[in-house]
Amino acid sequence: MPISKPSSKSSLFAARGRATFTPRDRERFFFFMGMMMKTGQTTSEALRAVAKSFKSEKQEEISS
Repeated sequence: MPISKPSSKSSLFAARGRATFTPRDRERFFFFMGMMMKTGQTTSEALRAVAKSFKSEKQEEISS
């Protein structure tokens, strides 16, 4: 599924129905993960930074 044409169902990344990703969230998630890989930041601390960015926007279910 291309990122530019997300499906109407956003359960692709939902862990057992806990979280729902909007198309904007999905774009941001891939952007942050891509930047992590590009800069070589593949540690757990870098992943926590991505989660923290979602948590700061009060999207707890995505950040966990």
